[in-house]
Amino acid sequence: MKNAQGLALGLGLCGLFAQTACKQTQFQSNQKIPQVVKVTQSVSCDDEKTASIRLKNKKTNEFMISRSCSLDPSTTKTPADIVFVIDITGSMEDSLNTVKNGVEQFALRLRQDKGWDARFAAVGYRDSIDSQIPFTDEKTLSQKIQSWEADGGRDPQEAGQQGLKAALDLISEDVRLNPSRASASKTILYIADAIAYAPSGLHSDFSTTTLEESFAKLDPTLKTKLRFYHSTAKEVDQCLETSIFGCTRKGKSPQYAAYPQISQFAQRISLPGKSFEFPFSESILLNEFVDEFTPAQNCALVGATVKDKSGNDVGRISADGRFETSASVAAGELTFEVDRCCAAAASKTAADLSGCKTTKTSFTVKPE
Repeated sequence: MKNAQGLALGLGLCGLFAQTACKQTQFQSNQKIPQVVKVTQSVSCDDEKTASIRLKNKKTNEFMISRSCSLDPSTTKTPADIVFVIDITGSMEDSLNTVKNGVEQFALRLRQDKGWDARFAAVGYRDSIDSQIPFTDEKTLSQKIQSWEADGGRDPQEAGQQGLKAALDLISEDVRLNPSRASASKTILYIADAIAYAPSGLHSDFSTTTLEESFAKLDPTLKTKLRFYHSTAKEVDQCLETSIFGCTRKGKSPQYAAYPQISQFAQRISLPGKSFEFPFSESILLNEFVDEFTPAQNCALVGATVKDKSGNDVGRISADGRFETSASVAAGELTFEVDRCCAAAASKTAADLSGCKTTKTSFTVKPE
């Protein structure tokens, strides 16, 4: 108590005479700050993609490599062969220009904007197959389909099933003639407003059984690469009253529309794919295609080997990503050879790594 009173009195006097009589008490800690013996250098996924990393501190002797990375989608693009099957009958007069421009823009953007390894073919039909364009580049495709005109088709039903069979034949024949394209994905995009009669040619037969059998008979390997998309109308114009001058009153009817028939067909053949609004938007199709064929990939760290400038192993890294070395070794140039196992991911951070594929990357660490 006595000491406390004295301290208070001293502080009070210092307050009165601070400028002339007193100095503020200086407190010093006798606890010594330990010398830093380890500096950690974190290596991110982006760092790992670079050819060389500069150390910020020559004392660095611990490295932490990211345990999980998302693979750059540009490295997972699947080459693609795409066939457009298009109704070019008179009923498509209001839609065909939109369809042709959509096909053209999709092909151009996929090849030129996205840099995709893709080829394109097309089948145009009326009451029979009217035009076939074998696999080609986007410019040739555009030139040829732009010449198509909406004309013909003497009744509501059209030769759409024959068009789909022709597309299958184009794909199968191309695989036979071009083995180098056998690994490419195969996509059929069917675009139509009206219901399609059976390949037999009987206009009152809308059964798809024969066409389904054609899909079922495909080579199993080819079938795993095939996708079926369709952009089909849910209603079509139907003439309700006629006269000597032709149709005097029209109405909308789902009876002869393509969508119900083709949707059921798509379910029966059990191929991956999707339906789009009619007529389709090239931007929506492009986004769907890119998502389908550049799946997110998650790459888990398996391990890594570290070598010095002479190529000697100086350590190995386990799946925890941690590597420690002496300051003398860290002061020299190090090369990290990284093994990762990549698999399709539901998100950027999660993947089922069963059946994953091993990838190898390497980067060099140099002191500044």
